Amino acid sequence: MNHSWKFAAGRICAITASLGVVIILLSGCPDTDIGDTPPFDTTGNYAGTYATNAKQFGGAEDCTFELELVQFVDQPLIAYTFAGIARLDWDCILPPLVRTSLGIESEVLTAPVLATLDNDGGFALEVDLDGSNIPPALLAALDDSGVDTDIPLQSFALTFTGTGEDTDDDGLMDACSGTLDVSAAYEDESGTQTIDLGGNFDVTRASGT
Repeated sequence: MNHSWKFAAGRICAITASLGVVIILLSGCPDTDIGDTPPFDTTGNYAGTYATNAKQFGGAEDCTFELELVQFVDQPLIAYTFAGIARLDWDCILPPLVRTSLGIESEVLTAPVLATLDNDGGFALEVDLDGSNIPPALLAALDDSGVDTDIPLQSFALTFTGTGEDTDDDGLMDACSGTLDVSAAYEDESGTQTIDLGGNFDVTRASGT
């Protein structure tokens, strides 16, 4: 059974994601301040960490979070929209024993992402494995090999609320950080189990991208 899940990260706008089981950066909060030119270009590769308050996960913290993003800032209709691939260590989301019981073999969750910038560099980050919400032109610019398409969870929602910044004023986003919320439900021998966590993330642009 396929489920879709979302994962939203954005500015201080409250976006509620009711996802299934999939991972992608989705369109952000409505912003009446969007102009003709985005605050920066997000295109590039980013690496950093994310963490949750999951003490029951055997002390898992600072799990790897990587992003591969593309944005067409010279295309007016989609200038503020960017898409990409997200890769996250599972450890800060689902404990190893849970993943084993569900038959999840990979230690890394890989999924397409889609988001929309506002003029202050805020964006809402969601996750959706089928990629159906990503404009074809953006998805075609990415290497989407290895994207997970069948996660055996009843539901999963991962929301990132953050802001990007161009620290050297070269027109490129150099880093982004913020907070996250994650919830999931799965079945085991005792019935339906739920996970509800909060946390934070921080990634920076890889040199040369």
